[in-house]
Amino acid sequence: MIPRWAILRGDAAALGVACIGLGVVLLALATGTGSVSELSAGAAGVVGGGLLLRRARAAWKAEVQRVAAAFADHDPGVSPVPWVSDPVWRAINRFDPELDAINELVAEVDPSVPRFAQSARGGLEGPVLRLVQDAERAVSEPAEAEAGTAPVETPSGTLDALQASLNATPGRLIGVAVRWPVCCGRLSVLTGRDASAPLDGALWLGDANVPYQPGDPTPFLPHRFRCPACGRRYATAPAWGG
Repeated sequence: MIPRWAILRGDAAALGVACIGLGVVLLALATGTGSVSELSAGAAGVVGGGLLLRRARAAWKAEVQRVAAAFADHDPGVSPVPWVSDPVWRAINRFDPELDAINELVAEVDPSVPRFAQSARGGLEGPVLRLVQDAERAVSEPAEAEAGTAPVETPSGTLDALQASLNATPGRLIGVAVRWPVCCGRLSVLTGRDASAPLDGALWLGDANVPYQPGDPTPFLPHRFRCPACGRRYATAPAWGG
């Protein structure tokens, strides 16, 4: 029986790899010296190390599956803030069985690694307000609200107040230096984070000091927004991305 801590810390797998490596060295020596004892020890190291590595991997996989099953019904709920849509909130704050299960196991033996329940440390890091200019609004077509979608009231007010709202966004990390459009005097709603998704008429908002010009190359645009007041849609790149 392999101790559970040896599985979670990776000690068992590391020992298996070490035994295989030592066995290979002994087999190489035996080839040159013809030593039966080195040949036997080398073979034992390779076989024993291989079996230990296989058992360690199987035990680790079983632990990951156990944790994933424990969180199978996890539901982060609806977004607690109106400027982040429910689909985005759920996608970011859900339990990822491939990544979070591993982190959860590592956290059991490494106190510096936060458990899943403690992983929400703030949804935005250094968000940047992006005021939509009149010229940009003029070339962006307003859109009707989607059928069955209730009106959303996002914060309005001074830029300091809007910035404070973004800085207080809860949950797991959405992004760093996200350019956040302010349209119709309100925070727009983050509706997507997929740079490969079609723009579907969304207007690219670059740096406010360098207005977008038709024909400019389109940058990496992972963030998609919708103004809750007029329905205009926007796409932005992180402020650190140019």
